[in-house]
Amino acid sequence: MNTTELSIVINVDDLGLHPAVQRAVADLAARGMVTSTTLLANGPFFEQALSLAKDMPEVGIGVHCNVLRGRPLSQTKQVSSLVGEDGLFLGSYPALFARYMSNRIDYQQLAGEWRAQIQRVLDAGIRPTHLDSEKHTHVWPAFMRVAQQLAEEFGIPWMRRPKECSPLTRLDKPGIRCSFLNVCASLHRRHQNVAWPDTIWGIADQKDDLRPEALDRHLAAWTTKADKKNSAPLVLEICCHPGLPAQDDPPLPSEFGRMRVDKQWNAEYQNLAHADWKTIFSRHNARLVHYGQLCPRTRKPTNVQDSSI
Repeated sequence: MNTTELSIVINVDDLGLHPAVQRAVADLAARGMVTSTTLLANGPFFEQALSLAKDMPEVGIGVHCNVLRGRPLSQTKQVSSLVGEDGLFLGSYPALFARYMSNRIDYQQLAGEWRAQIQRVLDAGIRPTHLDSEKHTHVWPAFMRVAQQLAEEFGIPWMRRPKECSPLTRLDKPGIRCSFLNVCASLHRRHQNVAWPDTIWGIADQKDDLRPEALDRHLAAWTTKADKKNSAPLVLEICCHPGLPAQDDPPLPSEFGRMRVDKQWNAEYQNLAHADWKTIFSRHNARLVHYGQLCPRTRKPTNVQDSSI
């Protein structure tokens, strides 16, 4: 059993991408299994997502910064280093990473677009609890510097750092993805006014593997190591992508490029709706919160009703 104070944020990415995501967030939040979600400011269903967000005051709303897919909020000439000839973001992780590695990205343009996305959420009357990004691109070191500067500029105290406790010997595609993100995360220097969770879960274990017993094993290994290092309060974020499609739903937006996230929707929704999660949270003395309920300095819950299980 974990003896250190543990807060868990359960965050659904991609709010505003598709009605299936909105339905899953609403349903799982009502079950107490979603505490947080991040909003795509350039998502095709942004307005629908806003209406939902305002009806869920118990759910923290962050910004899902995105320069990978869809249409930018900025004029094309203002993001020329981030878009293709069609004026859309590249829609391909390898293509964007190739521009990053070849130093072809203008970071003032990156900051300008992410700033516009954060501002759109603020203008809609939502105070963001935290920042993350599409496909965790903000973990790339130069992108992270921009993201932290913007977090400080807007007074957003928390940011996802996608560092997951996953064995280096895991050589399947999710394990390799996780190892790459961990290497990038190890290169970050945290800004004084920005906090991030101690770890994240749901990158290597997603879709059918996003299960209560998998989190139980993860927490047992991770909290044991953390207890040996210090007794400071711990923060873990569960990153997930559930969806609840309906028969008359539209397809995923073509301007967002080739996406596979809809293949995760049903499995992750069904898994998150399972009753066993509460047993796992109780076993590890975990309190469910969103980032807006955590003090960035002490990492302890503040102004939150008893949400422990």
